[in-house]
Amino acid sequence: MITYRELSENKICRELFYGFIRRQVVGKCYRRENSAWVIKDDPFIDDWSEENYTFLVKCLKNTVGTGGFVCGAFSDGKLKGFVSVEPDLWENEYLDLSSIHVSEDMRGKGIGKKLFSLAAKWAGGKGADKLYISSHSAVETQAFYRGLGCIDAKIINKKHTDAEPYDCQLEYVIKPCIRHAQERDADIILLYDRHIARAELINSINLNRVYVVTENDQFCGWLRYNLFWDNMPFMNLLYLLEDFRDRGYGQQMVEHWENEMKNKGYTQVLTSTQSDETAQHFYMKLGYKTIGGFALDGDPFELIMSKQLLTVR
Repeated sequence: MITYRELSENKICRELFYGFIRRQVVGKCYRRENSAWVIKDDPFIDDWSEENYTFLVKCLKNTVGTGGFVCGAFSDGKLKGFVSVEPDLWENEYLDLSSIHVSEDMRGKGIGKKLFSLAAKWAGGKGADKLYISSHSAVETQAFYRGLGCIDAKIINKKHTDAEPYDCQLEYVIKPCIRHAQERDADIILLYDRHIARAELINSINLNRVYVVTENDQFCGWLRYNLFWDNMPFMNLLYLLEDFRDRGYGQQMVEHWENEMKNKGYTQVLTSTQSDETAQHFYMKLGYKTIGGFALDGDPFELIMSKQLLTVR
């Protein structure tokens, strides 16, 4: 079982890394040529010396000591992965992801993805819109970052390019784009949404009753609603594609929808979820309360949930 915990400055020491294996065998790397990325043969083995570990410990201690974030992944009490984010916001939107590594014996188990998610969540809580990554150019490393949705950085930090000229400069959007759906979104929505006909979906889109969330222009999910009794917003469906779950996007979409309903003058919103689904706990955390329910033949009990948006006087 893998456990994750934020590390304090006094927990970061050389002994912490005794069970950690940095070794990475690199065969091909990306290089920038004529404004395009090309893959070049560049075989080497990346590993850390004792001097490197000493410097790493010093850097991570400084990160925590100055208000940054260091989180470790542990298996049987041994550190098997870690990530760090520096505390200083620059260009009013970026925080630097200064390191992320997984021990050689534990790669391919989702540890890196989880650490990255925790780092993005922390950075978002500190007001950052994006993570900046000066990343290793190895093909495998780039596949990891690109698979998470990282893209070429819009703004290049010269400090990083001067220090590591062969690194790839990337960014990751922490706060996604939430917008009204357009008719061009219908095809991808209907790949997953089996509960609505195309004509009805198009009608809902044209009434601005469908929202989509995107990350770096990648479609992540959607929310659609209708009016119960013609005067009360009812959220029919909230759905996130699997790769974009556990990033807080669901909560952000619900809160965005609630704010829009407030702006339209509604004082109450509704939704529903089956009694055997964990979604009810998600909505309860957001302030929804169960007010009733019903059962259709052969289906689990459907809970109706409500939330007051404004104080009714």
